[in-house]
Amino acid sequence: MVGTKPLFFGDDVTDEDGFVAAAALGGSGVLIGAARPTAASYRLGDVAALRGWIAAILER
Repeated sequence: MVGTKPLFFGDDVTDEDGFVAAAALGGSGVLIGAARPTAASYRLGDVAALRGWIAAILER
């Protein structure tokens, strides 16, 4: 879709390809969980933090 940017959320090393693909399309990857080396641009501490972030976006 024109004018959109993908967001890819993942919590496992197997999600790294998704982070890379999202970035290649102009979007971002978000690692869920403890900090570690990753291709993700952002990190949220756990699934509860992700739910809170989504809820905040939907309230706008």
